[in-house]
Amino acid sequence: MEFMKFIPDDSVDLVVTDPPYNVGQKFAGENLSKKDYLKFMKKWISQTFRILKDGGSFYMFHYFIGMWDIKPILDSFNWEFINLIIWAYPNLMPSNKAKRNRYPLSYQPIFYYGKNFKRDLVGKLYKMKVDERKDVWLKLATQSNFKKEFRWHPACKPLAVIQKIVIGATEENELVLDPFLGSGTTAVACKQLNRRFIGIEINPEYCKIARERLRKVPKRLDKFVKEAGKV
Repeated sequence: MEFMKFIPDDSVDLVVTDPPYNVGQKFAGENLSKKDYLKFMKKWISQTFRILKDGGSFYMFHYFIGMWDIKPILDSFNWEFINLIIWAYPNLMPSNKAKRNRYPLSYQPIFYYGKNFKRDLVGKLYKMKVDERKDVWLKLATQSNFKKEFRWHPACKPLAVIQKIVIGATEENELVLDPFLGSGTTAVACKQLNRRFIGIEINPEYCKIARERLRKVPKRLDKFVKEAGKV
């Protein structure tokens, strides 16, 4: 919150982030009362709304528990609810042993809002496969696939999902903000796709991991950018 105050109004083209869900994980912003958690969410979302340009977009991951407590907060700002995207992972996540009466989780919602966002997403998606144009995204989860992303952070989102958002919402050299950067996946996607970015993370260990991941990404990947457009 302290850093976001220094970011100018109407300066960012895309906000994409994965905040704490308040479901008992060992992260800052977890294990709060419901009242305090919703107050915390409204506080940082209000800053992102201020920072986001007219014509910009906002993507936020959340969890099926509590997601509809968050939507009224999002709807209180002067932007448009465009989609509820469902990221569905065809690989099975580890079962929750404490909830034996629950079907294993196989999706996560992504709230997609636009601040007068009028870009031609249909045109961008036209050359992609039909399944890639829909609001249900079939992308493998890192947690049950034991990929490097999972080793970096226990709640890391797959690079392919973040790339898809960045490609759809921005053009090259535009500015992306992730106020909960974690191990740096958003920053890596932006560097790969030639977008500028601001990432905020309060855990020094994750900052170190993010810097190391970024160090390994070449400055310019024309071939990769072309291929990522098909993600």
